[in-house]
Amino acid sequence: MSMRLSPQEWLNQERVVRGFSGASQIDRKWIDQIVSKVPLEDQQTTRDIWLSRIGKTVGEIHDEQMEQYKERFKLTLSDDERKVADECYFGILPTREFNAYAGKTPWGDRVVILHEALTHIVAIWCHWYTRSSEEGGNTLNTEERQHMMLKYFVQVWNEVPVSSQLPDIYPSTKEQWSYSETLAIACMNFVMGHEIGHVIHNHKGYSNIREANHLMEYQADEKGMEICIKMFLSLASSGMNDDADAYLLAPLMFVGIISLFGDKSSNTHPSATMRKEKIQKNMSKMLKFGEKKEFDKHLLMLFSEVEQMFLILSGYASEVKVLMSEYTRPNNSWLQSMLKTNEG
Repeated sequence: MSMRLSPQEWLNQERVVRGFSGASQIDRKWIDQIVSKVPLEDQQTTRDIWLSRIGKTVGEIHDEQMEQYKERFKLTLSDDERKVADECYFGILPTREFNAYAGKTPWGDRVVILHEALTHIVAIWCHWYTRSSEEGGNTLNTEERQHMMLKYFVQVWNEVPVSSQLPDIYPSTKEQWSYSETLAIACMNFVMGHEIGHVIHNHKGYSNIREANHLMEYQADEKGMEICIKMFLSLASSGMNDDADAYLLAPLMFVGIISLFGDKSSNTHPSATMRKEKIQKNMSKMLKFGEKKEFDKHLLMLFSEVEQMFLILSGYASEVKVLMSEYTRPNNSWLQSMLKTNEG
């Protein structure tokens, strides 16, 4: 085996080997397009952030992004959870997979890898959810807008040049934009907690036993949900109720997005509906549903909104399948061969 590499060095090497290194394509024209979608009062701050990234590599930008995810993720971890998290290296690869992995490098260091498409797609659908809530109904309210959104989503996921523009699904106010960003971070914290759950439970990988595989996924989901619930309780006690609600919604939002790929169980994973129902059951138990009437109403309202969101997203699965048939997925199985993985 070659000279031992740290997890950061290993990730940077993989970025180079797989052609994912080099300077980003960020320029002032691209920044202008991004800034135009942001509420007016936040535009200068957004512009300054992206101007500071001109000339940086994609990997450097992803490392900054991961630090933002980790900042909140580690706030409410227990001592045992923090110990496990501190032993893991968290990184992002600029690949087009809606996926995350917990595994080890060839030298045995624990890593949690998120794929860029995961972070990008989640952010887009969080914008959609927030804008739809703002408008009081699905903002993809025409066939044309729906097709534009789904085609963009499919092209991103299939690593082809995006020819479809997104419809206007962006939040229109400073408050709503902030909520959408918090929701996206909360979804990533759920995913990170899910992957840490695989490590904590010492999951060794999938077998031919469907029930055992599904149990691993439920256990990992529960750990991700627990971390989000603790963040919810911490923010709520500080009076930051809007941000708190984002963490309550995030685990359910994430499995709702998964339903876009279809709502059927596989040998390794339960269906999105099964995961949603298990999360809701565990969430009600952890939040002691039935003890506080006012909060019970709030939780029931959230679950009702989730059902509507879930029906919409899972209803798009058939069109997504048709659009997917137009492309041949790139093969990213190299990562699984490089890592001793428990694909999450």
